[in-house]
This record gives sequence, C-alpha cells and structure tokens, in this order.
Amino acid sequence: AGTDDRLHALLNQIWNLAVKLGLPGAEPNPLERRTMGEWRAARDEELTAESALKLLEAAQSSSNRELKFILTMMMITGVRQGELLKAEWDHIDVETRHWTLPEIEAGKSRQAQLSEGAMRVLSAVPRSEGCPYLVPNPRTKQPYRSIQGSWEAVKIKAGLPHVELDDLRYCAAEEDEILARLGLLP
Repeated sequence: AGTDDRLHALLNQIWNLAVKLGLPGAEPNPLERRTMGEWRAARDEELTAESALKLLEAAQSSSNRELKFILTMMMITGVRQGELLKAEWDHIDVETRHWTLPEIEAGKSRQAQLSEGAMRVLSAVPRSEGCPYLVPNPRTKQPYRSIQGSWEAVKIKAGLPHVELDDLRYCAAEEDEILARLGLLP
C-alpha cells in the first residue's frame, strides 16, 4: 500500500508538471479525480467473468500468439506468470493430469491438478519441434523474459487498464465460458 501511495503521488506530480508545461494530451489529470483509496479499489476489484472474456477477446488479436494461451492457463489453473513461462512439457503428466510447477517463490516445486479444460488448452498450444517449453517465444524458443508489453496492449484494448496479470489467477469466469471463447469446446 505504501508503494502504491508513493507511485500515485509521483504520477500525479508528473502529470501536473505536464499540464503546467502545456504538453499535448496532458489535461485533465485523471489522478486528481480519484483518491488513492478509489484508485486502489478499482485496481483490486475481482476480475469478473465479463472482464476476463474481454481480455481473452483482445488477446486473440495480439501479435504475441502465445498470449491467449498464457492468459487462459492463468485463469483456469491459478498458476503464477513465472511458473507458466518457465514450464516445460516434461513437467506435465498427461495420464494423471498433474503438473509439476517449477521452483519460483519458496524455492520448492509444487504439484497442480489439471482440469479437463486445462488439458484442452494445452492440446491447442502450438508445439515447436525440439523445444521443451509450453509457451516459448517463437523466435528464440526460450521462455519469454517478459510479456508485459503484450499484456499492456491487451488490457488497454479490452478497456481494463487497472487489471494486473496476477489478477487473472483469481478470475471469476467459468472454465466453459473461457474455453468457448477460445473455440475449444466440442
């Protein structure tokens, strides 16, 4: 919360300076219309099913072809971005539908049970011969260092600039709605 308050204050000062200097597009200051509490509440609201589907729709046209799969898997499984970006096909046991997630936070790997829907998404993910990663950068065949640029474009296109990637882990959308939006239901 303290970091958010400092960031809000800094952005507010920058914007006010831009207005004072007469920079084009700098009026009015959107930060002045909201208190920090209102700003935080807008950012922290639960990702509704409707919002989640808007994000997926926007991701369909992203230049990052893996982004729709990344967002979908985060929504369906609740995994962290880093866990997904570093995941390898060998981490998934198709028979038992278990996913061994790589060590990210506490220095330990953990298991996740995959739903039928998650398995459908994984079966739709394009695979590159000789590449062990689930959703690699298609140019380098290595894990993405960051998907922030693609994510920012998608959330702006969806009209949801306050949504953060981590919010997808707590999505209220039903798995069937998500799969239907991706065309993965029979």
